[in-house]
Amino acid sequence: TGDCLGAIKLCTDFYHYDESVSGIGNIDDLNNLPGSEAECGTYEKNSTWYTFTVNESGDFMFAIMTTVDYDWALFDVSGGASCEEIMNGNLNSVRCNYAVAADSTGMSYSGTNPNEDAGGSEWSSELYVESGQTFMLLVDNFSTSTLGYDIDFSLSIADVVDLHPPFLDEIIGSPSCGDYAITIDFNETRDTTTVTAGDFTLTRGATTYTITDVVSVNGTDYDQSYRIILSSPLTSGGIYTLDMTGSITDACENEQTSSSLNFEVNGVFVDLDKIDLSCYNGSDGSIDALPTGGVTPYVYNWSNGATTASLTNLSAGTYTVTVTDDNGAGCYDVQSVELGNEVTIFEDDFDPTPEAGWTTGAISGTLSWEVGDPQGGNGSTSYGDPDPLMDHSTNGDNQVYGQGLGAGFGDGLGGYNGSTNEYLMTPAINCASRTGIELRYWRYANFENNFDEAYVEISTDGTSWTDLSQTLYPQDNAWTEVVIDISSYADNEPTVYIRWRMESDAIVSYSGWNIDDVTISSSLQQITSSFSVTDALCSGDASGEIDLTVGGGTPGYVYNWSNSSTDEDLSGLAAGSYDVTITDANSCTKVSSTSVAEAATISTSISDSSDPDCNGGSDGYLQVSVTGGTPSYLYNWSSGGTSASVSGLSAGSYSVTVTDANGCSTTQAASLGEPTAVTVTTSGNDVLCSGESTGTASVTPSGGTPSYTYQWSNSQTTQSISALSAGDYTVTVFDNNSCQYTFTHTVTEPSALSLSPSHNDATCGNSNGDASVSVSGGTSGYTYDWTTGSTQNSISGLAAGTYTVTVEDAHSCQETESIVVGNIAGPTSSISASANVNCNGGSNGSATVSPSGGTNPLTYTWSDGQTDASATSLAAGVYSVTVVDANLCQAVSNVTITEPSAVSPNTSGVDVSCNGGSDGSVSAAPSGGTPAYSYEWSTGATSASVNNVLPVGSYIVTVTDAQGCTAEESVSLVAPSPLGLTFTVSDASCYDACDGESQANASGGAGGYTYAWDGNTGFQTTQTATSLCDGTYNVTVEDANGCVLSSTTTISEPTEINLSTSSTQASCGLADGSASVTATGGAGSYSYAWTPTGYTDDGNGNYSDLDGGSYDVLVTDGSGCTNSATINVNETGAPSASILSSINVSCNGGNNGEATVDATGGTPPYSYNWAPDGYTGDGSDNYSGLIAGNYSVSVTDAGGCQATTSINITQP
Repeated sequence: TGDCLGAIKLCTDFYHYDESVSGIGNIDDLNNLPGSEAECGTYEKNSTWYTFTVNESGDFMFAIMTTVDYDWALFDVSGGASCEEIMNGNLNSVRCNYAVAADSTGMSYSGTNPNEDAGGSEWSSELYVESGQTFMLLVDNFSTSTLGYDIDFSLSIADVVDLHPPFLDEIIGSPSCGDYAITIDFNETRDTTTVTAGDFTLTRGATTYTITDVVSVNGTDYDQSYRIILSSPLTSGGIYTLDMTGSITDACENEQTSSSLNFEVNGVFVDLDKIDLSCYNGSDGSIDALPTGGVTPYVYNWSNGATTASLTNLSAGTYTVTVTDDNGAGCYDVQSVELGNEVTIFEDDFDPTPEAGWTTGAISGTLSWEVGDPQGGNGSTSYGDPDPLMDHSTNGDNQVYGQGLGAGFGDGLGGYNGSTNEYLMTPAINCASRTGIELRYWRYANFENNFDEAYVEISTDGTSWTDLSQTLYPQDNAWTEVVIDISSYADNEPTVYIRWRMESDAIVSYSGWNIDDVTISSSLQQITSSFSVTDALCSGDASGEIDLTVGGGTPGYVYNWSNSSTDEDLSGLAAGSYDVTITDANSCTKVSSTSVAEAATISTSISDSSDPDCNGGSDGYLQVSVTGGTPSYLYNWSSGGTSASVSGLSAGSYSVTVTDANGCSTTQAASLGEPTAVTVTTSGNDVLCSGESTGTASVTPSGGTPSYTYQWSNSQTTQSISALSAGDYTVTVFDNNSCQYTFTHTVTEPSALSLSPSHNDATCGNSNGDASVSVSGGTSGYTYDWTTGSTQNSISGLAAGTYTVTVEDAHSCQETESIVVGNIAGPTSSISASANVNCNGGSNGSATVSPSGGTNPLTYTWSDGQTDASATSLAAGVYSVTVVDANLCQAVSNVTITEPSAVSPNTSGVDVSCNGGSDGSVSAAPSGGTPAYSYEWSTGATSASVNNVLPVGSYIVTVTDAQGCTAEESVSLVAPSPLGLTFTVSDASCYDACDGESQANASGGAGGYTYAWDGNTGFQTTQTATSLCDGTYNVTVEDANGCVLSSTTTISEPTEINLSTSSTQASCGLADGSASVTATGGAGSYSYAWTPTGYTDDGNGNYSDLDGGSYDVLVTDGSGCTNSATINVNETGAPSASILSSINVSCNGGNNGEATVDATGGTPPYSYNWAPDGYTGDGSDNYSGLIAGNYSVSVTDAGGCQATTSINITQP
């Protein structure tokens, strides 16, 4: 505390010290002052230093309460002064006191002098201090006492106690590309040991620089200036942001959690000039990179691989260029531009002046529309909101079109005065051959509800207007971009006008329209086409038609078909593909294709038929099935039938002609068969003895339709009959179709006993075989003894095996026969092939069963009803198939058809950082289905993610797996609202004064704004720039996302007081001169102060009754601004006299001499006085009757000024 550089910050109004300090610290701060003393005689002795910065203007006072001798000195170190200036003796104190042997001292109303010399009063008068000034206060103990003191600053009207947190104040100097360090100032000194590299981050856009060290500029324990050391140089020109992070406190423990500075680095900067596409998704766009600054030549690297300054033949997309200059420090700038399907028809930002053709007019009242720099208001409207602040600055311009931007129409944007109906109208805009027209403009509409009626209107002739129905209440609080679809009014119109109109009552307010950045654009419309196709009626003919419908693009279409036709629609077409090239009025083209089909060939088949049941019968049936052609169908059978089926048919050949609804026909042939006639083989046993009834008879039928039934003439119904006597026996055999046939068997007496065995094998391993024996010879009356216990001539229900029968005739004659019954095996089956479902929920599975063994034909029955060996169109599930052979033996197989899980895109997104930006990202992480996946985004991208290039919007991705299964999902990206920047301006008070201020007010974005003013302000970084002269200043605001918006503000000054002077000369010797001054410019009425005084002043700039001489006049306007002039009042010269003519005496001693004087100049009339007098004409210009001698004449003018001349009259 004993040194100026370590001065105590005033953190409180009151400090108490029980003991005095000893010594003067590390430095004798007053050592270099003359005599090592301050102006009033004090010097450092047992010193303590204090420092404060004024927070609020007012009188500064303090009191030191003590009982011993304390002195003090107060130094003003504002405006760049420092402790070093005090040490070098270059800074005098503004107050000091050196009262010997005094006790309490300080500055208060009891003081009488600004500075007290040694032995003077212990009190000094108060000092008026202004906000922002910084002071150093030295307190010395000149006594040898160790008693301390109390110092009280609460007496001050000015606020000097530091209750404000520290913040970054400004960047020192002008950083350039390639620099490894920047120098900063805080708003106050900070303990250098607490300032570290970790307290700061430095960014430009998305680039963050590594800070390796922070050092004190002055190398002191407390310093306000620091040098930030970087690990790598600044790489490009543009706006950088230095952020102070974390919790930072000052010497008074005031905490600041964050503070930022924006500053501009000198280096290469690139502007991009583009020409958009002429056709939707065309490839004729171009971009020119226009670098400035830095060191030429430049090197170009584009995102598409190009290395030239200009790109041509470009399609839609975002293009980024990195331009590197040649300064050897790797300085570069990166800029991006998007080429899209939008064409700008008209654009005007009014900077520096509007395009030609704008019109303003007043239907009634006062016209107040004008172009200019808005001044920012400080008043309030009748609805209580402040005037809008400053200019819209999306592109850095300064000019807007507004109502009442100038003086007399209000204070700030959009002021107007009085009842009015006025408008602003665009030039005529040519929208011919353009569609999708859109109006964009920025507005600050500040209207008073219930008093103002405002309209946005459109016209195609400049006289008839249509209201575009824009909502204007409540009034805007910031510049707002308005987008209006005017396509229904403006599309293809050769002349379009837009106007902004307002009707208001007589209320004086600051309301009104303010318009900037007006753009009329046209969306390039994709040519669309659709087809309505009529297919050929029949296969192979030329009756097809194509009806083409075209939209989009620019109407006035031309058609070129692949069949050389130039008509819009085609007819008489055969089946096939047809291409058409559509060219619109702007020569944009689209190729579309379609095809004409033909009706499928009529295909017929006999789907059902039934032969006659009996040989020679007429109960046959035929049915035809039809596919293809065009239903419905007509049928014409060769048998005379006209429906799809016919019946009552006998065996034979038939045909049916099928005709469809288009008259196309085909013929199908068919035939019916019939069963063979039933034939019977009879057998039996004759009777043993003649006359006995021991004979048997048996029939074995064939042909017809098995199985058979029997009716014997003896009423028996079995295949075999017995106990027969000799004779003929008739049997009627019925087949399975009930067809009947009659046969006769004769029983005789047999000869020797003879056995004839027969059998049917078992099938499928079942017990369904049979065996029989036929007996002949012997004696009738056979008996049978089978090993199964059967006593019949035939046995059934037999399993495979050997069966023995013993036949005994009536005479007990026996014969034994063994019959081997075999087994006919059934089929086996297995699933030989299967295919699972490709996509979840699909039904394209299949399975094939492969049988072996069994007896053909085989039949198949699947669990879903299919009857072929292969089942198709299967969904996921378990299926069974039963194979049946001709013996009805079965085999069953099972198969499981599976399906993959459903494809799920699983999308996610990263929102856009800045409004209007294009750094959003979307991605898909699919699951399910069958990897690998392919992607198709609505942007056209085909990768899993689209990173850092997307604007706000909804994006759809279609994910397709390896089986072609797809799923669609959307993800939406949002962005912060656009940054806005308005200003509150206080203009300079007088011409050439530098006391203006401008406050920048940011809105929108992500908040956390920082401000960086340009070098014209001294690189101020506060929200309000101060001490501004007349002129334009640039400020850049950056939000927490690094989004940047720059704008300009203008400080105006009153016009200079111009003085026009005149004077009338004073006559010689008379006070009749005058001087006049005429003042213009400035503000308000003028007052005049003339010097020297004492003459006639009419108070209106006229000063009269003047002597010849120089007069000064000081003119003061109503704002207290002054100008002065000096006016010279000339004085008419004294008269001059000369002898015009003379006549000498003609004779010696004569008296006829004569002289005439000529008077000029002075102020007539003249009076004449000749000497010596006594001659004729004294008092006139002619003096006569003279004798020889010398004569003089005095000429006196009206002002009493005189001239004298003389003449010598001679004689002979």
